[in-house]
Amino acid sequence: MIKTLASYTKTTTSTVETHFRPKKSVTIVMTTPVDLDDNDDGDGIDLRATRENLSGVHLIQLKVSGGEITVSY
Repeated sequence: MIKTLASYTKTTTSTVETHFRPKKSVTIVMTTPVDLDDNDDGDGIDLRATRENLSGVHLIQLKVSGGEITVSY
């Protein structure tokens, strides 16, 4: 069982932060990352600007092709 899962990545063109909320079974993808407590009981994360709310667990993926980095989740 996953209790906490957060990820953060920054490239020259983008910054992405994700937080998995196990109680809600949703991964929140944020456009303007800020250091947050990863406690699932804290609702401060719900007040932040988000890009997407995705059902289930999602991880940030980095793909390098021809010197270009692509970020997906």
